[in-house]
Amino acid sequence: MLGPSDSMSALTACREVMMDELRSRIIELEINYTHQTNLIEELNMELTSANTRIDQLERKVKALSEMLGSLGPELTESPDE
Repeated sequence: MLGPSDSMSALTACREVMMDELRSRIIELEINYTHQTNLIEELNMELTSANTRIDQLERKVKALSEMLGSLGPELTESPDE
């Protein structure tokens, strides 16, 4: 039969195991959070770069369109267009 001190020892051991599991889970969550934060920052930089490039290309298309419009307003579309 288990005595009161044996029950307390078992309870203490159980609490320690639970605390170790919780610590491990918290560390894993912190690691995942850090990786996700880094990934979000990288994706944000890529998205910002892509938007900058899109803006540049839109300006070039507009300039080329204006240039073509000024070069040949009398040009008509070919039957293929």
